[in-house]
Amino acid sequence: MTSGTSGIRFLLLIYSHSTSLKLTSMKIATMRFPGLFVNGATYHRIPEHVFKNAMDASLEFFQLPEEEKMKYEFKKPLDPIKYGKETVTNPSDQKNYVCREFLDIYVQPELHLPDKPQKLREAVLEMHTRTRPLHGLLIHLMATGRNMRVEGGVTEERFEMESCFRHFTANYYPSRPEFEEPIPMQPDTNQHVLFTIFMHNGSESGLEFSRVIYGERIPRDKWSRIRQAPPHAVLVHAGYPIEVYNNGYYRTVKLRAFVNTEAQPRITVGISIGPGLNAVVRTATEVEERSQKPSCYVPMKYIEIMEIMENNRLHGRIFDKEQVNYKVQKE
Repeated sequence: MTSGTSGIRFLLLIYSHSTSLKLTSMKIATMRFPGLFVNGATYHRIPEHVFKNAMDASLEFFQLPEEEKMKYEFKKPLDPIKYGKETVTNPSDQKNYVCREFLDIYVQPELHLPDKPQKLREAVLEMHTRTRPLHGLLIHLMATGRNMRVEGGVTEERFEMESCFRHFTANYYPSRPEFEEPIPMQPDTNQHVLFTIFMHNGSESGLEFSRVIYGERIPRDKWSRIRQAPPHAVLVHAGYPIEVYNNGYYRTVKLRAFVNTEAQPRITVGISIGPGLNAVVRTATEVEERSQKPSCYVPMKYIEIMEIMENNRLHGRIFDKEQVNYKVQKE
């Protein structure tokens, strides 16, 4: 995975080959550029068929008749199963085309599954089970890294991980040869979780990540393309609660997809983990004491953050940190 920058703001590439946990933890803790993060690697132990089955089953869902899919139309921020579409205007003919379909399924603390297809019900359950250890490992590495040094168990207790929130997501990008070039779509607003583990098919991910450029009158996003990952590698995206917990040391990134102008459909599947719905998301006291810097974030219940971001998504708005009481823009 390459980009035009020297690193990635906590967008990790997790390989399938074995790497020592100690080395991985050290990379995550020390290999940091100004506001950025480089690739980390560890053995994720998730069989390849888990993601492949989820992709195949998700494709079956997206190929269902329209009336079957619309039973799960995204209407409320906390709907446990959400289906929706994103349209993009083609500059060449000024027509609107459906360039993305998505499906979100809440699997924890309560399990929700669509009626059809049966293969998807089975694939979601397997992915939910198989990815649980990797989510736990990521939280441990984040909490115990050199800049944090918080006991893993303490972090899990603060985030109320025994009653954590998890959901499965699939995104389908149909082939759109009508477009002369791949146009970027709306940035993803699913930033309320701790971590999202995801994988894509195709020769390239069709995704970009952003970092904020300061030093100008108005800060702006700089977008960099995520190139092809090695076979059976997964991408990991850290969300807003992680940024709050470490007081901005790891900053979440925005992600956005491109209109798919390739011949074959593109699909991504992922599973996310968030704190318990009633957990209070706040900066770790150990971080504030060690850095002698007050938190830049006002504590909020996780369910409140989640409702704000999902409401933004429902109405096609971009997430703004000021909505969740971000107090000071960190340099």
